[in-house]
This record gives sequence, structure tokens and C-alpha cells, in this order.
Amino acid sequence: RRLNSSVRALDDQTLMMHIVRGDAQALAELYERFSSRAFGVARRVLRNDSEAEEVVQDTFIEIWRSATR
Repeated sequence: RRLNSSVRALDDQTLMMHIVRGDAQALAELYERFSSRAFGVARRVLRNDSEAEEVVQDTFIEIWRSATR
């Protein structure tokens, strides 16, 4: 799925404000920007790819659920 180019152009802080407002495209962009780095950190800590993938997924789900807080 292609992301809207206007969402891709947002800085991180503005992107988070869009996520707070429930913009799923903004969450997808955040995932694009940071999931590989998050996976790298989780993989180094856990030393297990499948567990690292689960942690990253859970993290982004939690960002979505708790964005308004």
C-alpha cells in the first residue's frame, strides 16, 4: 500500500500528532521509519527473530492504542 506523500513529508512530531487524531496512514509511516531500527534493537536484546518481531508489532500497536495519552 502506498502512503500519501504528504504523510511521508511530515516530521516525527507532526506525524505523532496525526496518530493522536487517529490517522492510520501516519502510523504506517511511523512504522516505515522506525520498525527496522526497533527490530534491530529487539533482536540484539532477545537474540530471537520471532520474539523480536512480536515485540516490535506489540510496540506499534501500543503506540496506536495509547497515542491520546
